[in-house]
Amino acid sequence: MKLSGLKALPSGKVINFNDLKGYDFTVEEIADLLSHVKRFNGYGMDVASHSIWVAGALYYLTGNPHIALLGLMHDAQEAYIGDIATPVKDVAGNDWDRLENNVQRAILWHLNIKHEHSLGAEKLVKLIDQVSLKLEFQQMKEAGTYKADSEGIWEAALANVPNIDGLELPKEDTHSAVDFVFAYNHYKALCDEDITYTSCSYLFGGKKYTCAVNTEHLETFFNKL
Repeated sequence: MKLSGLKALPSGKVINFNDLKGYDFTVEEIADLLSHVKRFNGYGMDVASHSIWVAGALYYLTGNPHIALLGLMHDAQEAYIGDIATPVKDVAGNDWDRLENNVQRAILWHLNIKHEHSLGAEKLVKLIDQVSLKLEFQQMKEAGTYKADSEGIWEAALANVPNIDGLELPKEDTHSAVDFVFAYNHYKALCDEDITYTSCSYLFGGKKYTCAVNTEHLETFFNKL
């Protein structure tokens, strides 16, 4: 039996990375697996907790459940390939990027998630992901569980990440697997509601992007970003 590309999961199921469309992805499985994947080399919160926070922050800013759902699922592929530090991904190169993107696309396709495909929405998710990274690192640094490195790598990586007032600090969710599924169902249901959106601009990395913001959240969006 050829085992290349096959991975056995705790449930007994086997995922074939060479035939991802043939795998039965479920939100419950993704939530459970992400709740066991730790960030920051195993010293940080679990990825499910992180994803819930990112989704909540995005909904707070935009009132757009499509963007919130995109934020909730932004690390879904890590349920199957793990949380790999960005410097390691950079060394791995295109092969790792291809695997990561293939798994993510297969998950969204299988779950029929019609998320907002605009570049502005994706960049906003990336921005809030970095805000979470900064806040998580600061909390661990203050607690002494993750020290600043001698080369100043963390300080340099987080130097341009903005501070956004009004956001609660990220924290470990002791029921993250259950709450992840709840958040998924909540945002999916909101996606079917009749919401009026306005195209709004924001800056990220010195560039201007636009995304759809719930008109009831315009004041929050412009005051925070």
